[in-house]
Amino acid sequence: MQPTTISEPQPKRHILLKVIVSIIVLAVIAGVTVFIVRAVHQASLQNEVKTELIKQNKLIKSAAKNNIYSPTLPTGVKTTDKVIINATISVSGTVYCIAGTSKSDGKIVYHMDKSTPEDQPQSGSCSGSATAPPETPSDVAVGSVGAGAVSLTWGEAPYAASYTVQCATDKAFISGLKSKSTSSTAVTIDGLDGSSHYFCRIAASNNLGQSSWSSTIDAVTNAISLAPTDLTLNTVSQSELSYSWKPVDGATGYILEYSPDVNFVNNVVTINTNVTVGSVKGLKTYTAYYFHVKAVTSGFDSSRATFSGMVLGRTAE
Repeated sequence: MQPTTISEPQPKRHILLKVIVSIIVLAVIAGVTVFIVRAVHQASLQNEVKTELIKQNKLIKSAAKNNIYSPTLPTGVKTTDKVIINATISVSGTVYCIAGTSKSDGKIVYHMDKSTPEDQPQSGSCSGSATAPPETPSDVAVGSVGAGAVSLTWGEAPYAASYTVQCATDKAFISGLKSKSTSSTAVTIDGLDGSSHYFCRIAASNNLGQSSWSSTIDAVTNAISLAPTDLTLNTVSQSELSYSWKPVDGATGYILEYSPDVNFVNNVVTINTNVTVGSVKGLKTYTAYYFHVKAVTSGFDSSRATFSGMVLGRTAE
């Protein structure tokens, strides 16, 4: 008699394998779907920027007269609720560049200029993907002057990605030369000598090269605030001390302070004077007093000038 064959159920591992395969397939489908959705959204944002840029570029071109672009942008050239617009026009009016950036994705940037086909915005910013070297910076002005620094401002140059600023004590820009690079249209050049005449200039740069230098502008730094030296005190009597110090070049006056308090917090007396020799009367007998003095110049008022070292004097017994 032949033995009876009984078929066994399908192993559980086969079922588990099918589940894993199904999960992988679903994950792939989900990933592809997300990719497609993102790509469609990205394309939509790019189209928003391109469409707005094309429209505003036409406004700039339509405002030109004899191929000269107005330094004042047409009223319609401005940032919208979806696209950030930046436009620059050269001082000569012969060159301009307008760029649009998506507010939703700052990496989506396109630009156009006079050589760009009217319906073909170019990828990148005016400076990052420039189609021409930058224009020469204009409207250079001195913002402020200190004892060792000069602050400069200038108008934005079309296609400029960065600026190089130079200040020197000669027009050949060799002596005392100080340089600084910046991406903004304002900078402070420090480390300069006080009470000195400087010549300053600016050039713009991008990936295609550097512009010519701007016209040279003059700046004169303020006098350095030098504290008076050789402050000397002498006992005159039980109630009087005399004082003197060396004059400071450029000083318009001096501020002398004295007090029995070494920290100059309590009972401080202030004397404004134009001379470097004098005396203080009405003091207490055999009492120690601390003195210091500072010079006031045209560049340093009383709040910015520096005091000399402190000197101790004592009235007679």
